Amino acid sequence: VFRDRPIELREGIFNGGDGVFYYRCFNSGEEGEEPLLAPAAARVVESPQPDREAIVTLALELAARHGEQVLVFAPTRAMTRDWAAQAARLSLLPAAGAALEQLTLTEESHSRELLESCLRAAVAFHNSDLSPELRRLIEDQYNAGAIRILFSTSTLAQGVNLTARSVIQSAQMVATEAWTGGAHLVPLSLQRFKNQGGRAARYGHGAPFGRSILPARAAAEAERLRAEFLRDEFEPLAPPLLSADLEAIVTDLAAAHICRTRDELIEFLSHTYSGLTAWSPHLDEFAMKVDEALAEAIEDEFLRTEPRGRLAATGLGTVLASHGVQSRTAARLSQWIREAADPDFVEMSPLLAAAFTPDARDFPVWLSDAERRSPAYIEEVLDALGGGVGDLPEPLRAVLDPPGGFTPEDLASLKMAVAMKEWIGPRDTRDLEERFRMFSGSLAGLGAQFNWLIQTTAALAPVFGLDARLGRRLENLAERLGWGVEESGLPLARLRIDSLGRGAIRALVSAGFDTPEAVAGADAQTLARHVPLRLAEAVVAEARRRLEWRDTPGPVAASEAPSEATESTTLPRSTPPPGFLQSTAPSPQARLIIDLQGVCAASLDGKPLALTPLTHRLLATLARAGERGAGNDEILREVWQGVRVERQQITLHKLRLLKAFGEVVGPRAAQRLIETRKGFGLILRLRPEEIEIRT
Repeated sequence: VFRDRPIELREGIFNGGDGVFYYRCFNSGEEGEEPLLAPAAARVVESPQPDREAIVTLALELAARHGEQVLVFAPTRAMTRDWAAQAARLSLLPAAGAALEQLTLTEESHSRELLESCLRAAVAFHNSDLSPELRRLIEDQYNAGAIRILFSTSTLAQGVNLTARSVIQSAQMVATEAWTGGAHLVPLSLQRFKNQGGRAARYGHGAPFGRSILPARAAAEAERLRAEFLRDEFEPLAPPLLSADLEAIVTDLAAAHICRTRDELIEFLSHTYSGLTAWSPHLDEFAMKVDEALAEAIEDEFLRTEPRGRLAATGLGTVLASHGVQSRTAARLSQWIREAADPDFVEMSPLLAAAFTPDARDFPVWLSDAERRSPAYIEEVLDALGGGVGDLPEPLRAVLDPPGGFTPEDLASLKMAVAMKEWIGPRDTRDLEERFRMFSGSLAGLGAQFNWLIQTTAALAPVFGLDARLGRRLENLAERLGWGVEESGLPLARLRIDSLGRGAIRALVSAGFDTPEAVAGADAQTLARHVPLRLAEAVVAEARRRLEWRDTPGPVAASEAPSEATESTTLPRSTPPPGFLQSTAPSPQARLIIDLQGVCAASLDGKPLALTPLTHRLLATLARAGERGAGNDEILREVWQGVRVERQQITLHKLRLLKAFGEVVGPRAAQRLIETRKGFGLILRLRPEEIEIRT
């Protein structure tokens, strides 16, 4: 275990009274002082917002006079925008020209306007209110050095690999209030201070040392913060399973065949961190909790008991475990699909069912006073459902006619359902931002949340033997929610081109360029009448690349190819891009079968593989790549579909894939099926004729 950093980190307190940074070195433990601001410039105590003024002043000084890149962590999304706007007004730094040029390719939104004004001063902000394409743009331009000061929420410290010479942090952070469940500001924790400060001076960026800076307004506050944060002791870790959904946990463990009996569950959970720190002293009480969770899981049809007390996951329980939803979410979606669904459902019906699940309500949606007083969302939902409350199936009637009336949480769920119905409709993103008082990134994030919930619902259709058309329509709806497009926009959305947002897709579709074939048959200048030229060039090039691959013969000669497309396809030796599979006859030698229509469906040597959605995507990506293998960048793009994650996630899901293989062929044989090539990526060690993909 390496306990020293490859680059020294100075952790300390900046005293706004004298402009000096008082620090201690992470590796050596040596203490020192470094003047960063003249005392006159550091005088911020009289400001109405001293924290903001101190942080902004210091960030501008480090960026302008010291020539450094600065990363600032603010407690809230609103603060990142406010502080960035303040810094941009005071900045004399040259504009981030490359970032501004790239910004013109993105969809119009309020976030884009705010970013444009900041980028003119080499300043930017990063939070979940930004759309995924804007977050990627900011991350790329920051890494390229165009952005000199970046204000971000703490999410940037959790999975996005950005660094800086100096990291400045606020002495506050957001936490969840135990009684109300609402967000409020609390003092910064030592754990958060260490985690965020660790972004400073990463290896390979040339700096001899980095700084993790916590500003204080005067000497007394500086001394207090120094005693609190420049110490080796950490706050105790909260046992994470104490507040977790124990019913879902026991279902997960049984579905994964980790624990097959009650005693195995108690033994396993008692050896977790939560078990050792909180449950072990009270094992009898803990065993009662496990018994209660098991009884609930059996009553809710997630688990069933087999001979000799062994536990087995039902089809419903398997969906719960593989999709990672909460137990109450699975129960509500199960009720909707069994009692209220039919293949000709109106879109509002599953959206409403999903909106009232605990997992949907975990997504924060703000309600104004006017929205709380208005019946508009209730009326819109009823209008979309096409009838009065009394005419609706029980799962929908229950949420639209609650005993005692609607709570604020109920109204927020109704707002979600209406917003998602509009999100996959024809209205401009900017109009949606204004109507729902949500930034584009929040709408996209909510779309991703509903994509997950509707995918989960689609997985339940075959579990209950329902019409296959129902599952296909739900999968189609889930995909549209992920992209925020009408059904006619899906063919272009599947090209997966950065900056091809819902507005650009709608513009191309309206002009008749609604398929890759139509786009490939046009020239970029023609498309540039509807979208920016650089984006038009990218769309035409990608569409032509896809069609060129599709028309390239695979291992089966053209004269021998079947006259009609079959439901199965054997991978060709040529490398396909994502989303295109060549139609050939099914191979009788196939060992690995991947069903892209089913949810996480795959088998090896005739036995089903237990895969999560991300692991299933990884397997499909490796299968498509064939003998060439899939590079790390390709895997990140195709498996996480634009969400930025650390590369360690590839290793995690590779291990999960090997575990699934090992349950069929044994651990040693499984290791031979995936080769890790250092500096490149992964290779699936099966011959093309041994792989079959069903579309």
